[in-house]
Amino acid sequence: MARSLRRSVLVIIVLLLAVMMLTSGALASRTIIKDDFDREDGKKPNKSTWNVTKASENDTVVIDDETLLIEGEAFAKTKTPNPFHSLELAIQVDVAIREDTGEPVEIAVVSEGSKNTKAHVTVTYSDENGWSVSWISGEEGPQTKHSGINTTAVDDWVRVEIEVEEKDFHVNVTKLSDESEVWNYTGHTKKFTEKSHATLGSKGGAVAYAKFRLYDHQYHWQDHKNNNVTIVMFAIFFTVLSLPFFIRKIEHNLEVFLFVMGFIAVTANTLLMDFPEKALEAALASGGAHSLPPIWTGALVIAAIEDPLMITVAVLAAGFVFHYGRDQFKAGIAKLIDKMSLKLFFAFIVILLGMVASIITAIIAALLLVEVITVLQLDRKTETELTILTCFSIGLGAALTPVGEPLSTIVIVTKLQEDFFYLARNIGQYIIPSVIAFGIIAYFYAGRSHVTRDTLSEDKVEEDVKEVFWRGLRVYIFVMALVLLGTGFAPLIEWYIIKLHPMVLFWVNTSSAILDNATLAAAEITKGMTQEQINAALMSLLFSGGMLIPGNIPNIIAAGKLHITSKEWAKFGVPMGAVWLAIFFVILFILKI
Repeated sequence: MARSLRRSVLVIIVLLLAVMMLTSGALASRTIIKDDFDREDGKKPNKSTWNVTKASENDTVVIDDETLLIEGEAFAKTKTPNPFHSLELAIQVDVAIREDTGEPVEIAVVSEGSKNTKAHVTVTYSDENGWSVSWISGEEGPQTKHSGINTTAVDDWVRVEIEVEEKDFHVNVTKLSDESEVWNYTGHTKKFTEKSHATLGSKGGAVAYAKFRLYDHQYHWQDHKNNNVTIVMFAIFFTVLSLPFFIRKIEHNLEVFLFVMGFIAVTANTLLMDFPEKALEAALASGGAHSLPPIWTGALVIAAIEDPLMITVAVLAAGFVFHYGRDQFKAGIAKLIDKMSLKLFFAFIVILLGMVASIITAIIAALLLVEVITVLQLDRKTETELTILTCFSIGLGAALTPVGEPLSTIVIVTKLQEDFFYLARNIGQYIIPSVIAFGIIAYFYAGRSHVTRDTLSEDKVEEDVKEVFWRGLRVYIFVMALVLLGTGFAPLIEWYIIKLHPMVLFWVNTSSAILDNATLAAAEITKGMTQEQINAALMSLLFSGGMLIPGNIPNIIAAGKLHITSKEWAKFGVPMGAVWLAIFFVILFILKI
């Protein structure tokens, strides 16, 4: 009776967490992601959308509450990720000349391609030439066209539009007071790529910019919310979350179940979402699985096949090393235990593997953990709790460098383009004390242990070579399933999650307990976020990743080899993760440490 009651309470807690994180996203669905930076909604210019640069310390750059005011030789540039991702793009700017010296107006669309090549279409205004446009035109090099029209007066508001369509561009200058045309020009350029940004500037005098609109003409599936897809994805989400707790066959074949759910999710998106040809072309050229649209494409199939290879090879290699070196390893662990108490040994293992995971990778750290557990021969409950505590520690520690796990690689290299130790500097103050804290918790849990026949590792001592290969295959399927699930759930992430208030996002990110946290990080983290927002999102993803088996690669490896069930993991992992999430919610949002 008591056992059934505990199971019911656990399931209720898990479902309540799921309801909270997903319904909060649904209520905030109005904030879906857009590529546009649009001030036509009447709001004031968003300061955080621009990087402001100056030619020298003597130049003045002011962003006031109503306009973007630029004086002297200075420029404001849209931050990355760039607002344009196509060869069909446009910028519209309302601008007024405040001081007519030099070239006080300079509006440009700049395209940065490979090999540091740049193309541009730049519109300027000066006393001498009036309105002008300069651009790069293929092999002919830089070109300039002057209008000779000097009718724009100081403080006279005009709208400047630059539109690029494949190899052509169009410039239109319109007076806002009577909507009369001031100047227009059409030219030709070959150098544009699909990575462009905008700059607003002044090479003299002062100029005020008030309304901005940056947009491209490509189809963005993120902006086209589909209610049928939403319903199906919510259904799959709750299926993935609940069925392993109720059906034993699914619990024992979790990787196959997740693969089927991922396959269904991507297939449902493919059938229900209308992707124009341009979107499919973009999908084929978009690169890794974390940036793919959530439909079946050749790129997704290749990513699903390739992404698990490195992890599987590492699992197989370590499996053979441990298979043939188990006796020596067991003897070494036994000597280590003899030299310290079991409590100290528990704490030592949790802290050590957490601290070195960012160097040896989370995969190798998890495999070392499995072999340590195999040697211990303690009661199953204690070994399960030690395994989960160590996986929390490994998941945290691995995030400190790009070597440790995919999440940190995506955040540091792909999304923020930061240096190797970026995350170590910014979240190390949270991670290192947490790893040590998990070691201290393990120290006290060790005091309740005793030797028993019911262990996690009793059937693993005689493991043969076939089991090493079988385990590698299961890990391969598991990682492939996470690639498909992460891609398939992209609509929920894009439509309901990534533009939420940081406090709400912190709790919504607990969905990484069953989703690939690297996928969530790839969708959420951008250069436009403050450091506090980035830290909050990452800490939520990292702690949530330890709560359930699919949440992180170390969990998958440890649970698979040691036969830890989903119920056993959730019984300890969910409450432990929830406590840590509550602690860090207070630290990050209330105490703001």
